[in-house]
Amino acid sequence: SPHLKPAWVLDRALWHLTCMVADGKYTAKGVPPLIENDHHVNCIRKIIWEDVYPKIKLWEFFQVDVNKAVQQFRTLLSQGKMSTKSDPNQHLQIVQDPDYRRFGCTVDMNIALATFIPHSNGPAAIEECCNWFRKRVEELNAEQYRQTNHHQEQAVNCLVGTVVYERLAGDGPKLGPISRKYPLVTRYFTYPFKELTVEEEETMIHQPDKACYFMAHNGWVMG
Repeated sequence: SPHLKPAWVLDRALWHLTCMVADGKYTAKGVPPLIENDHHVNCIRKIIWEDVYPKIKLWEFFQVDVNKAVQQFRTLLSQGKMSTKSDPNQHLQIVQDPDYRRFGCTVDMNIALATFIPHSNGPAAIEECCNWFRKRVEELNAEQYRQTNHHQEQAVNCLVGTVVYERLAGDGPKLGPISRKYPLVTRYFTYPFKELTVEEEETMIHQPDKACYFMAHNGWVMG
């Protein structure tokens, strides 16, 4: 299901983090395999914000390719295209790509043509219009980035809460060291292939013959 792609990418990234913590590769950054105190937990939070999120760039699944959109808009203006928009209250907004590809989202060009109107057909007027359009699309992308950040904040809080309960809490199961058997957090998707890099694995979600094997487990999925 395409809308689960960002959740799947995050799930795999957290699994890779589990493996690295289990192998002692984050001990130097304050996270040994055995999580024993709040300092370890805070370091996990820091690693996710500094190492995991910037690498997987989840916001890109919800953004527009600005240059591509501007080029399309410029072409329409150059051809003298007019808007056929009827509702003047419609504002430009991002249309989610149903396949959830990075920068696959679009904007409604009809609304764009009705919103950004050049004062003449000359190239300078068209260029000025394109610049205003670009600025607006960049603002919309920035809003998507903020929205994703908000979801990432929630995801990190859930993860940290889970780690505290499973490893530190007096009434928790005290799972012991992070391992592949007892990961940082339970995986939400089955993954029946050999382990690859996060980047290589992501290409699989766009291959229907592979993606059909990624099942979401019951329970909630982040995002």
